[in-house]
Amino acid sequence: MIAACAADQFANLEALFDAIRQHLDEFTYERSLVEMGRDVASQYSASMRRLSKPEVNHV
Repeated sequence: MIAACAADQFANLEALFDAIRQHLDEFTYERSLVEMGRDVASQYSASMRRLSKPEVNHV
């Protein structure tokens, strides 16, 4: 349950970074940072989803 909640929160964070990215000019330092944040949030979200599968099956 905790991993699934964490996955949802990271997905929300990824969406937030994506929304911010749309308002930034391309090829800027700020946009690069936002894209990096979005990518990291996406990776953590995917990891938490994988971890939550066994968690759900045991409940």
